[in-house]
Amino acid sequence: MPRKFDPHRIPPLLLHKSTGRARARFGGKYVYLGKHGSPEAARRYGELLQQQFQGVGVVPVAEAPSNGSEVISVNELCLRFVTERLPQYVTSSGWPSAEQDCFKGVIRHLRKIFGETAVVEFCPLKLRIVREAMIAADWSRNFVNKQVGRLRYLFRWASRGNWCRFRWLMP
Repeated sequence: MPRKFDPHRIPPLLLHKSTGRARARFGGKYVYLGKHGSPEAARRYGELLQQQFQGVGVVPVAEAPSNGSEVISVNELCLRFVTERLPQYVTSSGWPSAEQDCFKGVIRHLRKIFGETAVVEFCPLKLRIVREAMIAADWSRNFVNKQVGRLRYLFRWASRGNWCRFRWLMP
């Protein structure tokens, strides 16, 4: 099944092996840019990227809250999440569920790396760094993927709480 078109996805610069030319896929069609690895191909690729993403807002940014409150750090966000949202994850008998432990594990990695960072500065690149730390901790791919989903949920929850808005989390 083909992938849905995403206007925010940056098309990779590829090598066409049989001709040795650089190419990239723009608008569903391949555009040949010149000899692969040449400055001309890199310049043309940059121009096409600039044209495609002009006005689209490809750089994912977070906005400060509109109500004028202070910007909070990742540590403060995690504390709010653990005290307000995490206690709701319980079993039918009232005991803490395993989901609480999973959230605590991902929060531990997040705080260790970006604890003092402002929440509005957290971006997909930093999410990737946290993911790499989880991989380095020798977690399985399936578990890392679930943890990244939990991390995205944490920031989506913060966005709903009006502490910040993340364009990279919005559908």
